[in-house]
Amino acid sequence: MMVILGVIILLILVAIGVSFFIAADHQTKIYEELEYENCELSNEQAEQIR
Repeated sequence: MMVILGVIILLILVAIGVSFFIAADHQTKIYEELEYENCELSNEQAEQIR
């Protein structure tokens, strides 16, 4: 009986962990397009940064 309870708890914890990974992947997908987008600064913007 205790083994079955332990397996059930383990599966619940694994499901929670997987849901965290899915949520983290969803949050990083928002910024994925920015990674491959070209970014060009005007001379005025480059001077402000310097």
